[in-house]
Amino acid sequence: MKPFDWEDYLAFAEDLQNNRADDAALRSAVSRAYYAAYNLAVRFLENRHLAVTSFGNKHAAVWNEFQRGPGKDWKAVYKIGDSLKKRRVDADYFLTQKKWTEEVKVAIAEAKHIQHWLRQIANQQPSA
Repeated sequence: MKPFDWEDYLAFAEDLQNNRADDAALRSAVSRAYYAAYNLAVRFLENRHLAVTSFGNKHAAVWNEFQRGPGKDWKAVYKIGDSLKKRRVDADYFLTQKKWTEEVKVAIAEAKHIQHWLRQIANQQPSA
């Protein structure tokens, strides 16, 4: 069985953005964009044999691993990932009134930036 491709979640977020305008779909699109980026980051770390240890919040631990990384590209992944995580928490848990159409655009852009930076790092430092 072929492993799940987390980039499909990002494509799904874009599909929701393009074909639905209700809050449920837009909030879900924010969440899907986040989980695409998060799981791509997890896979990236695992491919480099970097164990993410957490005594509570694995999501924060993953992004913090990039904060401790060896360069500005790693720090960019941390900064964008942390921002995207906050958007996902808002979308999944809070009834705040936001312009979800705009939130989705930003979330998808942030997820794509994370994809870019992960590829950039991988090209500089091939996995072990």
